[in-house]
Amino acid sequence: MKSNTNIIIQHILWRGLYFFSVLLLNIEISRLFAAEKSGQIFYILNNLAFVILLISLCLESGSSFFIASGKQDSVRLAALCTIWALTASLAGVAGWASILIFNNSSLINTPHFIPTSFIFILGVLLTTYFTALFYAEKTFNLPNKILFFVNSALFLILMAGKNSPLIRTYFFLIYFSCFFLQGLLLFVFYLKSHSAFIHFRLPSFSILRKVLAYSLKALAANAVYFLVNRIDYWLVKYFCSGNELGNYIQASKLAQMLFILPGILGATLFPFFSS
Repeated sequence: MKSNTNIIIQHILWRGLYFFSVLLLNIEISRLFAAEKSGQIFYILNNLAFVILLISLCLESGSSFFIASGKQDSVRLAALCTIWALTASLAGVAGWASILIFNNSSLINTPHFIPTSFIFILGVLLTTYFTALFYAEKTFNLPNKILFFVNSALFLILMAGKNSPLIRTYFFLIYFSCFFLQGLLLFVFYLKSHSAFIHFRLPSFSILRKVLAYSLKALAANAVYFLVNRIDYWLVKYFCSGNELGNYIQASKLAQMLFILPGILGATLFPFFSS
């Protein structure tokens, strides 16, 4: 019981540090680009987040449940998550490009935006999946340390280059690449810790069907939760100015910090309950 308490405390500490780095990043982006431009950036990231949620199928939920409950080997589900991350990223970037074209967005003409959107989507999926796989095995510190240190490095880059036009020109390239780095590091450390590079096999069809059934239920719930918390962004974008959108999103992000502690506790306790 004591060891479990220590695990929970350490997770709260490192996950809290990670969210603190997220807060610093949001503040620095707002300072760097001011209200109107930062609002556009956060709005783009919000739209991308919804695309990623849909294509992810919330596979991390089903995978982590079946690992934590001892019903499936973790390496096989890691293989499933990896293959789906690559496949879904290709589908996701195609859908994202179609959305930009339909909306006549100028971003479609930015040379590096679509390729970096692909690595961003892939990075977020790998981060989501492999963080959940680590959590399913009650390994909380390592993934959060990786996320914290990469975010901290990105924050320092933005701080150091705040007067450089290159940061503003290549912001999405830098920002998206850091997310890909997070996902890649989590992927490598997870497979290395399981010697999984030589045992990369998919789960059986019966397990695959159960994992997908569980994940799709989680997807439906998470999609509703996302819309409840973020649909106001689209309404503000439609009815208000760019400055008002930027200020609103920043205030909304600060309000959402209230949900951090319950989220940390939920993610920590889930593998204990599942097992």
